[in-house]
Amino acid sequence: MDIQTADLSGFGYREIDLAIELLKAYREQGAENLGDGINLNFNSSSGYVFLSDSDYNVYMMNGDSLEQWFNCSYCGQEGFKEDLLSNHKGKDLHKDCKEFNKELRR
Repeated sequence: MDIQTADLSGFGYREIDLAIELLKAYREQGAENLGDGINLNFNSSSGYVFLSDSDYNVYMMNGDSLEQWFNCSYCGQEGFKEDLLSNHKGKDLHKDCKEFNKELRR
């Protein structure tokens, strides 16, 4: 079985309900950084249902808000913007993580 799928036949009832919520939020709130090739995806390892585009931008639900999901390519931490900024706060970061944090703050 593939870990990540865009094939709805791989979604269970829970994932379909999450997909409905995600698509409603996308319709109502939009996702400014999603470009061409938007897909609905399910990661069976994490249980996450998310939208992604051809540039690998990812959006997921954070409570009632549709928000971009980030990952630091240097340290591997991932999460929503405020989570990553607070996780890195006050730590002695590698220069690549510092650059990533600068980009998040923009």
